[in-house]
Amino acid sequence: MNRRPTCIRLVLLWVGFIALDTAAQITMKIAADKLNPPPLSGQWMRSVVESPLVWSALACLLAAFGIWLRILEASRLGVAFAATSLTLIGVLVASWLFLGEGLSLLGYAGIAAIILGVALVRPLSHGESSSSNLE
Repeated sequence: MNRRPTCIRLVLLWVGFIALDTAAQITMKIAADKLNPPPLSGQWMRSVVESPLVWSALACLLAAFGIWLRILEASRLGVAFAATSLTLIGVLVASWLFLGEGLSLLGYAGIAAIILGVALVRPLSHGESSSSNLE
């Protein structure tokens, strides 16, 4: 009976992680587009430090990192690391929705490959011992 809430909690953690990581990537892209091209200089560094978009992206990354630590507590590392590639799907879709970037047939094939790969890694890992079983 306790397995169901744990599963729901893990799904919510993953949704939060993917959303925050995607938001960070999209925000960094927008910030990079708005900043002048860098000749690495003090003025350029100052414009980076003063950019609210850069700070927003960093906040999203820090929050995603906190969620990632929670995911690692509840998951096998191999499965969790493979599942992080789901953020690539989030970035592709968000780039299409918010930045007007195209999504080609090859992009759709890549999305399908990522989903299939993550789906295949999970069942293969069930035979392995987790670190909590080794104690």
